[in-house]
Amino acid sequence: MEGHMSDDLVWEIRDKLEPPWPGYVMFASSGAEYNIEQLVEYYDLDPKDIEEMEYGHQDTVWIPLEEMKHVDPKEYERIMSLRRDA
Repeated sequence: MEGHMSDDLVWEIRDKLEPPWPGYVMFASSGAEYNIEQLVEYYDLDPKDIEEMEYGHQDTVWIPLEEMKHVDPKEYERIMSLRRDA
């Protein structure tokens, strides 16, 4: 038997999850195919810099922290604030 986590729960605990690589942060907690397409087409991220990882049966999307700065500046600031306060 396997447990299940909703994508909302995965998103809520994203800062506690182990990233696929050091320096990576979660961009999306589900919808990997769609989100990867958006990152490549609209933000010009190199597909080699995008990682898909399964958590709780959710296909999460991870990108380097520095890429988050221009993909989602508010999320970047939130992450940096957490790191400063740690």
